[in-house]
Amino acid sequence: MSIVLKEFKKEKLEGIPEIISDLLNIRKIYTQEELDDYFYPKLGKLSKAENIGELIKIKERILDIKKSGEGIAIYGDYDVDGITSSVILANLFEKLEMKHHIYIPNRFDEGYGISQFGIDEIEKLGFKHIISVDCGITSYEEVEYARSKGIEIIITDHHEVTGKLPNTLIFDPKLYDETYNFHDLAGCGVALFLFMNFFRRVDNLLKKMFALTAIGTIADVVPLRGDNRTIVKLGLDALNTMEIEGIDALKKVSGIDNERISTYHIGFAMGPRLNAGGRLESAQYGVDLLLGKNVQENAKFLNDMNNERKELQNTIFEKAKEMYNEKSAGIILSSQEFNRGVNGIVASKFVEFYHKPAIILEDVDGILHGSGRSIQGIDIMSIIAELKNLLLAGGGHEMACGITLKRENYSEFKDRFNKILLENYSEKLKDRVHYADIVLGMREFSREIEGFLEKMEPFGIGNPKPKFLIENIEIMQDVILLKDKYKKYIAKQSGMRFNMLDWRGKTNFGKNETISVIGFPKFNTFRGVTNVVLEYIVH
Repeated sequence: MSIVLKEFKKEKLEGIPEIISDLLNIRKIYTQEELDDYFYPKLGKLSKAENIGELIKIKERILDIKKSGEGIAIYGDYDVDGITSSVILANLFEKLEMKHHIYIPNRFDEGYGISQFGIDEIEKLGFKHIISVDCGITSYEEVEYARSKGIEIIITDHHEVTGKLPNTLIFDPKLYDETYNFHDLAGCGVALFLFMNFFRRVDNLLKKMFALTAIGTIADVVPLRGDNRTIVKLGLDALNTMEIEGIDALKKVSGIDNERISTYHIGFAMGPRLNAGGRLESAQYGVDLLLGKNVQENAKFLNDMNNERKELQNTIFEKAKEMYNEKSAGIILSSQEFNRGVNGIVASKFVEFYHKPAIILEDVDGILHGSGRSIQGIDIMSIIAELKNLLLAGGGHEMACGITLKRENYSEFKDRFNKILLENYSEKLKDRVHYADIVLGMREFSREIEGFLEKMEPFGIGNPKPKFLIENIEIMQDVILLKDKYKKYIAKQSGMRFNMLDWRGKTNFGKNETISVIGFPKFNTFRGVTNVVLEYIVH
């Protein structure tokens, strides 16, 4: 394991501390205009939804359906992105005074995406028009099936385009190249753009839609650049200034109702609870919560489900570790004791612990349902594409995938997956290289620096939290264990004492040890006393 400083083109930005200027240069920000756009994203900078041809056509079609007096069903997904997308379109159709219904497939009975079963269920409800959110771009056969029954499906999605495009109206930003600011939209971002094609006036309803989109965008871990950065910035403002009944109940059960909401709170508190219903039972609880229905009961249920989810994933992770052979290039494990509701989380834990792509599969009557996660530099979806002849279904993106295959194909799939890793990515698997942005002395950190770091938020994929290399830290005393998990060190650098916090509890530094780490400094006030603390990231 090694730490490497990033190389970048250095151009000093006027009026900005050199430390911040360097961090902005790393993000390829060199001019005052680029700086203003980055620090102060505004609604006016958002791509104009009314100028996007496909969205114009979908808007016109929706207005035709409204004029005919017919209703429309929203076909969503069971994760946070799918839930928030569905709720945004429900708000749109409510404002348009159109009959509508949200249909979310059950993860365990139907799986991801549009299915013939789902189409039949929607038909029973009397709907002849369907609009998808966060799914559908690979549903060519399902669209044809619906057409044969006299049912129209309009596709809005954000996933990678593979195979034959459905023969219908489609908006998917991945059909545009990366120069477009909306290329990286999540499914909820697509739904927001459709909403704004009808209603762009800034009022409380639009602000609420931005709040919902921020939650879905952060939870879906899409790049926070371009339009996504503007959406999340404005959405976080709404989350912190407005009362939104369902979201406020979610904050309360998450224990963050008195805190200023950031990407961290959504990613690690609100998002997992919204996801929990769909992981273990039904996503409808999350949908109803965000629609303002039975909010206290639904919030409590989701919180209980999230606690159950954590227990289940820990049990499965321990079971999976017993099965794991550390000599394999990748990690592919299957068992009837696994659960597809948490397989993706378990795969993520394997990636974190072992620095290898991982796929965890639940075996149900000879059909394996799995989720995979990857490491930087290894495109797991490209590997899955090479092995599609062994799969019943497969989709995803560079860092994550979902697959279904027959048990009889498991061994060959596993062998070929590992062979591709060894032949094409062996160097990526060998050594963990951790990249730091710049070197920082703890004495250099100031309130001014902290203020500029806050302007750089929200952090996430595409706009990562800065990583500072802090060198020659002396550990002053033995580690202090907090809440049986977190670790605190009393440390010193150049005569300055400070606390270093390891929130994951993975370190074991000893008294008088001298170390260099990647970390993130911040000011912390406790019982009226303010000190600098260093959040440990890696060493």
